[in-house]
Order: sequence, then structure tokens, then C-alpha cells
Amino acid sequence: MGALQLPKVIRPFTYTDIDQDIIIYGKDRIMQNQYVILTAMYRYAPTFFSDHPSPEKLSAKLLSFNPHTIPGAKALTKKALESNYGITNRSQLEATIDELMLCNVWEGPLYAILIDLFLESPERFSQLRPQDVEQALNEQSKLNTYLSRFSPANQMLNDSEHKQEYTKELVSNVAAYFTEDAKATLEALEALFRHNQAWLHHTDGTSWAAFNYSRAISIIADGAICGYLTEEEAGQWCDKYGSMAERLFRNWQTFLFSAILGKQLMTPAQDRFILGANDYIEGCYKLAVSPLKPLEISGIWPGSNLSALIQAYEGQYSNDPSVNVKKSGPIDLYERTVLPIFRKYKVDYFLLEKKGNAVFYYSPTESAQSGDASYFDMYLEDFEGELEPGEIPFLTTEKCLFTNKYIRIHVKKLFRKKQKLAIPWNGAVELKWEPTGLQDIRLNVNGQAALDIRPNLDRIGMTTSQTLGLSKKETQELYAPDLENLNQAIRELKQTFSA
Repeated sequence: MGALQLPKVIRPFTYTDIDQDIIIYGKDRIMQNQYVILTAMYRYAPTFFSDHPSPEKLSAKLLSFNPHTIPGAKALTKKALESNYGITNRSQLEATIDELMLCNVWEGPLYAILIDLFLESPERFSQLRPQDVEQALNEQSKLNTYLSRFSPANQMLNDSEHKQEYTKELVSNVAAYFTEDAKATLEALEALFRHNQAWLHHTDGTSWAAFNYSRAISIIADGAICGYLTEEEAGQWCDKYGSMAERLFRNWQTFLFSAILGKQLMTPAQDRFILGANDYIEGCYKLAVSPLKPLEISGIWPGSNLSALIQAYEGQYSNDPSVNVKKSGPIDLYERTVLPIFRKYKVDYFLLEKKGNAVFYYSPTESAQSGDASYFDMYLEDFEGELEPGEIPFLTTEKCLFTNKYIRIHVKKLFRKKQKLAIPWNGAVELKWEPTGLQDIRLNVNGQAALDIRPNLDRIGMTTSQTLGLSKKETQELYAPDLENLNQAIRELKQTFSA
């Protein structure tokens, strides 16, 4: 195992959560496993908690392999597994899990040692020589403190001969980080350690192993969705690797700090199938501060004290300009500008992706709930190359994109090239909500259909089938309060974006 290169970057796919419903997977039951919660910082939605779901619904979300109602979920999951891990079949899935566990066997203790060397003398860390490191690790009793933590996942430590060989190579790999050839790698590692110096000790000798355990469980769950593993096999694999993690970590705080370190070390970037490190950190924080206590539902590490993690985030990351908490991004625009306006006129109901509205449009929070590929991202790609600098999207439909500057509409014409309209908020634009022939509510923009939403059936006290029998006049009268409020909201939104 080479010591000078970081392990291969293997990126997590996280599932998209569109609404609050629970899908019944298989024969009238939901595939669940308590260890799936180890993926909760990115696989499921911290934003989901804001709706205050019942304990039953929270459990169904956070412990289920596939609690989502996304059309084409299996195909999307297959695509992500292939993109992120090169997994297209069972044997490749098994090999990837083995690679992650092998990475923990070698890199787990190695980085735990490097962290301790840094914490013992931060100012001298980069000046240490290979012989200094070898001397510091000369005592077997000291090495055993690192090795014992990882013994459940490391069969080599159960055999004296293999343990001796493993220990010798481990010390050599650590020392190699302090050679002249590894200078650039060591400098980058030191910078990361300094950035997180206030909480590094909370990883408690586990370094970044949580990141790999989390990814392994996520891959297993996705493998069940794709049919690479049977439901029974997926449950057994989750139990196997999840119980290893449960023995390695003493509480949720250690697990989350370890996962954050791994995320920063391995995958700081963000793309369609990967949640950025900064959003990952924010997801851990939201799990920790949620009054619903979502981490307690699995029974793993009950009563964990998360105060140090909360303090670290609020004191370091929330004020750190290098951490993108989407101050000016799509989620911030949607949650701090768009939703409050609709809430002001009591029509935020229509933008909370409930009651089937998600089949019509997708918001950036839908992407953030899983942190990964989503319909918001997919439809956004249709407008790639059209957005101007500083233009921030906040809502997508199959043919329309709403941003802070334009309402962009793709008009399809039979046997003709698709027409691309860019209607500025600060221009001459007519915006009007009206009932449709199918008793939905449609926003027309300069006469072009832009967005459909479901009516508020709870308010009007009717079912969908009952509304279909209404005349146009009856529908207009029944929907009148909502139509008036929606039109007021869209007018204020125009005024806001025109400023």
C-alpha cells in the first residue's frame, strides 16, 4: 500500500427525496435496516425535518433502502452507481465494498497516527523526519492503541505473523509522508489539519473511517434497489458492516466528525452525482441540531452528546468564507426570498412539494435533501449555456426555468426547432394564475403555460375526482381565494426580482 498518494476517490451517490410519501418496496413492506441511518448526512434530507414528520414517517425515511417515490428510481440509481463507483453488476459492487474496507484497514490507523502527531506538536509537524516518526512509533503498546480500534475489520491483526508484517509496513507508510518526495502532500494535509484543529481530537483515533462505512452502506442499499443484491443479502451486508462501525465508534459525535474529515480529505468538489464537502458538513450539523433527534431512531449510540459538533460548526464553518452554505445559491434564494413571499399570502402550500405538486415542478431543496442528482438538476441541464453570470435558478419544470433574472421557457413546435424564450422579470411580462381544464392551477407567462400546481384540496374540502365534475365557473369560484393570493404573490415576486 503506497503511502504517498491519497486513496482513490470514490464518490457517494445520494438518493433524491421529492415528497413526503413512503414507497412500499417489494411485497407490501419497506426494506429497512437500522444501519442505513449511517448515510443520513447526505442520503436523506435534513430539509425533510422542517416538516416535522411523525416518528413513524421519520423512521421510514431514514432507515429505508428506498423510501422515495421518484419515477425511474432504479435507472437513476444504476446510472449513479456506475458514474461514481464503476459498478454495473454484483461482482463490481462486492469489489468496491472490499476496497472501502481495505482502505479503512490501512488508511484508518495511518491517518489516526498522523492526526496525533500533528496534535502533539502542530508547529513541528511538517518538520518531523522519517526517523523521528519511526522512533515515536517504536513502542508496540502505543501502536496497539491504534490497531485495537480497527481490529474488528482487520483480520491481519488476529494473526501474530501477519500483525507483525502489517505493523512494520504501517510505520513505514506513516514515515514516508515526511520524506522530501512527499512534501507537497504533507503540506496539503497539514493545512487540512490546521483548518480543523479545534475538533480533530474528537475523531478519537478513528481518523476518517466513518466516511467509508457510510459509503459502503449506501452502496449496499442502492445495490438492493438495482437488483445487484437481494433484499435479504442487503440486510445481512448492512448488519455486517454497520455492526463493525458501531463497534469502532463510541458515539454519533465521533462518527460525524470522522465522516466530515473523510469527506474533506477525499471529495471536496461537487457535481451532479456528488454532494460537496461544505453541504455535507451542513447536513451533519442539521442532523445534530434537529429537535426531532433523527439520529436516535435507529438505537445506535443512544444519548450521544453532539454539543462539540454543533459548537464547531457554529463557531467555525458557518462564518467561514471557504464554506459555501449557499448564501447566494438556489436554495438560499428559494428559501429566503421565494417561499417567504408565498407564505405571506398563505399560498406557500403550493411550493412545499406536497400533494403531488412534485410531479409538476422541482425546487433546489429537493436536490439538497439528498445532496445528489435530482430532477431539479436534470431539468436544469436542459438550460445549460443559457444562464447569464449571476443568474440563480430556483424552480424547474419539464420546459420552464425560473431564475432571479428570467423566466425561461422552451416552446416545442411540431417539426420545428425548439424555441427558447427568456422573459425578464423587469420587462413587460403578464403573469396570471388560472384553472386548467383538468382542474389544476396554471401560471401563464405572456400567454405561455409555465407552471402547473395542484389545487389545495384540503382547503376546499374536495377530492380530485370531485373537482373533475365542476364547471369552469364553479372551478373559478371555488379556487378564487387561492387564485387571488397566488396572483398577489407572483406580482410581489416580480417586483422583488425587478428591483
